[in-house]
Amino acid sequence: MWNSSNKLGLIDPLHGLSTPIYGMLAEINNLVMHTKMILKRNSEALNIDGDGDTPLDNEYMSFASLENSSPLSEDLRRAIKMAELEAGIGSSVTESPGIVSNSPKSPMNMTTNGSTNDSPKSSSSTSSFWYRKHADAQFEPEQHVHTANYEVYDEIMTEAYELDHRLNQAKPNPQSLAQLSPRDMELQLSMFECFQLTAKIHLRQSVMRTNSSSLEIQYLVSQLTKSIDIMLGTEIEGCLCFPMFIAGMNSIYKKDRRDMNRRFNEFIKRYKFKNALRCQIIMKHVWRLNPKGDKCVDWYETVKNLGWDLSFA
Repeated sequence: MWNSSNKLGLIDPLHGLSTPIYGMLAEINNLVMHTKMILKRNSEALNIDGDGDTPLDNEYMSFASLENSSPLSEDLRRAIKMAELEAGIGSSVTESPGIVSNSPKSPMNMTTNGSTNDSPKSSSSTSSFWYRKHADAQFEPEQHVHTANYEVYDEIMTEAYELDHRLNQAKPNPQSLAQLSPRDMELQLSMFECFQLTAKIHLRQSVMRTNSSSLEIQYLVSQLTKSIDIMLGTEIEGCLCFPMFIAGMNSIYKKDRRDMNRRFNEFIKRYKFKNALRCQIIMKHVWRLNPKGDKCVDWYETVKNLGWDLSFA
């Protein structure tokens, strides 16, 4: 209702000028749940049994175990040089008999002087073609999994970037601003900026899995904390539970954490909100799990494990 009313210049009595941001926060929450679901499904598909070694890996490891004791070690070194040349690492390759020439013949054979020879009687062959052929055979059955993996990340990031763009472009309704006194306008603009910054951090933390110690998150948290301090103690501070929760979870220094804990204590004394106390408990639990801020902690999972249903209104 108030989305339509805002077009007429009316102000939402609950969310004020920040109604569009609240709508995008709901979209971010939906994207968080969608991301968790498809990444879990994708992880189950990719984390197949085994230690990650393919038969080709095992073959190389068998060669490596003989490197210092077997007369075939010279052949192994030449085979590695062949592979390096194929990857653009090596500078020149010479032929060698033995292991490499006992592998299936390449359509193109290389003689000792570097010229090519199509004769099947040639005693030397390039190993790179044979190994590439076998490597392709090993990974071909999983090709659809990797394609799906790319599509999963592309879908998530496309939607996340689109939401971030809309957050950057969001502005209060000018008609609504014209109705406000200078004092109310300052508070409403601070509230708008506060939830805009909260949504940007929430998007990066919960969807993009950016850790709290990143420069971008710390910059956004510093800006958000300024907005929170402007609003605390005013008549609109009752809406600050979620912004303080997001800013608090992403505070990584001891002083910042002490200050945010103090803000919560004072806020809870004034409002006695049970949800505010629960948010403070979750925030402190995240600090214990992530003391340096260099991990991505799924706070949704923590809330779920506690059996809580938080409301940030």
